Amino acid sequence: MHDPSSDNTENRFNSLKLDQQLCFVLYTTTNKITRLYNILEARGLITRQRETEDERRVTVHLTPAGFDLRERVLSVREEFICRIGVSETEADELRTALRKLIGYIKLEK
Repeated sequence: MHDPSSDNTENRFNSLKLDQQLCFVLYTTTNKITRLYNILEARGLITRQRETEDERRVTVHLTPAGFDLRERVLSVREEFICRIGVSETEADELRTALRKLIGYIKLEK
């Protein structure tokens, strides 16, 4: 059986395009990421712009409302971590362990 933890995940992740990185982090597909972009854009949280050199490429930017939401989310995350009494390192270790577990579950399907 393949052990996802044996992959050099960080190097693989860094070589992916943004859409692929989001799919990896959110465990979803590019179609769902596009739908997510549509929702975020409709809510005024992001803007998208096609690149002039290569129209297949789209640049995504947070709007001021998007930056505000990001700050609120980070604040809630920090408060949550404080409330459950774990350090940033422990939270990162838990996140890594959960990603491994999800990887194993996906392999079993």
